[in-house]
Amino acid sequence: MIRICHLLDSSAGWEQRVGLDQLLTGVPTREYANLVAALGTAAPANLAGLTDAIRTVPGAVSALAVSAAPSLVRYLTRSEIQLIHAWGIRAALAARAASKLPIVAELSDPSFSRYDLKALRTLAGTGALALVCNSATVRRRAVEGGVPPEICVVIRPGVDFGVINKYRRSSIRKDLGLGPDDMVAIVSEPATRGGGHFEAFLAVKLAAFFVENSKLLLPGVSREQRRIVRFSAALPPPTVLVPTGASHPFERLVAIGDVLIMANRRDGSATPIAWAMGANVAVVGAAVYSVAELVAHKVNGLLFKPGARRSAAAAISRLIRDRKGLAEVSEVARGQAYDVFGVSRRVTQYKQLYTNMRAGAPAGVDIVDSACSF
Repeated sequence: MIRICHLLDSSAGWEQRVGLDQLLTGVPTREYANLVAALGTAAPANLAGLTDAIRTVPGAVSALAVSAAPSLVRYLTRSEIQLIHAWGIRAALAARAASKLPIVAELSDPSFSRYDLKALRTLAGTGALALVCNSATVRRRAVEGGVPPEICVVIRPGVDFGVINKYRRSSIRKDLGLGPDDMVAIVSEPATRGGGHFEAFLAVKLAAFFVENSKLLLPGVSREQRRIVRFSAALPPPTVLVPTGASHPFERLVAIGDVLIMANRRDGSATPIAWAMGANVAVVGAAVYSVAELVAHKVNGLLFKPGARRSAAAAISRLIRDRKGLAEVSEVARGQAYDVFGVSRRVTQYKQLYTNMRAGAPAGVDIVDSACSF
């Protein structure tokens, strides 16, 4: 039996929570013992909603990566951990400061800072390490930043179609005051400046003058989310914004949406796109690398040229009013999602990765990118 410590840091959000839950419920307990720890105060927010079977160690380690080492050493030794799965760069730094055990580090955001890339290069030279990239864009950015390509492996996000169907039949849409004929757009969580969430809001606001029942779901809580809420409150009717906060996470909201708007000014995570494709929700996105990697214009989504705020909002508004075009591309995307983003395939790939790391083999042995023929 392989004893694995899943280590979270403050960067963890809905993607890490969902991805971790899929592994905890998907890998056989007779082969893997999964324990979960979190840096500092990350545990309450980041572990909420995970299965009751998880053994957590809230407050076991401090908030800083280096200072976390002493308490993390004690925890790893006491728990007889054999491999560490770090769900963030700071978590990986803390793990390496505390142990020479093999580390699997999860990477989903390709917009690495200089500090991030320096940390990854440092980690690469200190022991057995595998970097799991949720898209080819993440892998390319890491390699361009000097990270050895042989330690980078692409494992696509897993989309739980059962969860999607469950919440599609739920009362969430009614609870949020949405009508059956409303055109419901959604954006990724959390709202950021670089994610183009403000442009998405402007686009839906503009679309509402042509399609009266246009709404935008704004999930999560962040500084940018609060700014958009304040701006929306200062505008005259019609009101299009539906801020859901933390009450309904993205993986539930996407099940009741009609279109996902990815108005990215820079590359971002591919996980929201994967879930939208699986939920039969049309993707309208800026033609940046991380979006265009999965979305082909007028095939499985609609793309627009990134530009100034007003021009981007006008382009998005035009595209989201094309209900026939959205329906056509979403059907194609849903069929592709079954092949590329299956949870069982993702779990199998992680099991192989864990085996590779324990055996001292290259990270990517017998792991094929499920979107290689996409």
